[in-house]
Amino acid sequence: MPSDRQMKRIILWLIIIIFISFSAAIVLFILSGDTWFTAAWIDDGFSLTGLLGYDILP
Repeated sequence: MPSDRQMKRIILWLIIIIFISFSAAIVLFILSGDTWFTAAWIDDGFSLTGLLGYDILP
């Protein structure tokens, strides 16, 4: 069984690896040129209607 200090170090490294992986996934998604998120804003004039699929304001 690892000591408390080693456990803290292992957990810290796991958190760092997960954070870097998540950040890399976001960057690669943006660089891929996929516009499913921004296309809703552009097509609908920056309202939430295109993003949510329905108008939240009457």
